Amino acid sequence: MNKVINVFSGLILAIFCAFVMAVVYDLTISTNFTLKGMPYKQEIAYGFTLIILLLGVLRIVRKWQGAKDMTNFNKFTFVRPIATSAKNLSLIYALIEVVFMGILIYFLYRISALDLSLVFPMLIVISFLLLEGIIFAYRIGKGGKAFRIGINKKVVAYFNREMHLMYFTGLKRVEMHQDMINFQYKDDLNILMPLDVLEKSDLIPFRDALIETLATELRDKKGKNIYIDDAFRTLE
Repeated sequence: MNKVINVFSGLILAIFCAFVMAVVYDLTISTNFTLKGMPYKQEIAYGFTLIILLLGVLRIVRKWQGAKDMTNFNKFTFVRPIATSAKNLSLIYALIEVVFMGILIYFLYRISALDLSLVFPMLIVISFLLLEGIIFAYRIGKGGKAFRIGINKKVVAYFNREMHLMYFTGLKRVEMHQDMINFQYKDDLNILMPLDVLEKSDLIPFRDALIETLATELRDKKGKNIYIDDAFRTLE
């Protein structure tokens, strides 16, 4: 979900930056119309700012709520910390976002010398998101109880930068797909879980715990049939 939000946010920011540059540098569309003289230019800029703020708040809520939920969860029958490599990759992504926002703030600061009112709200919003990004990157680096993977009788869950949930309700197949575990549901819905979320030493315990949990579900719910392929059963 966060990937979709990031892509959409990036698109909106690209349009916003192109718009403010066109206005500030007074690009001419025709002999009778210039972007600097267009009506409602501030309202348009503020509309872009509002969208970025809402998307940013949505990302923040998802990240911190996911970390809180995973920290508070104490009913897993199998639980391990996520792999160090997976946590480090999440940290790298978080730092890339921080660097991107830092560059964007510098760009907006330069533009503000030419038209402060047009970019000031966006400058405030991106600065807020940058501060939150730094705090969350520190949270990832610190690690802790939130960054783990667990299994209970209803779901496989793990948290890196966001919560990932693979429920057993509606599950039809569990199979290997290259270096990922594919959870296939009704209507051809597929959720992929990368193996590198787990330390190599945790692969076999995870495999056995998941197979045992699904077997228990089958016993408890007669008529339910979940296919587990041989590649997953022999996963090492």
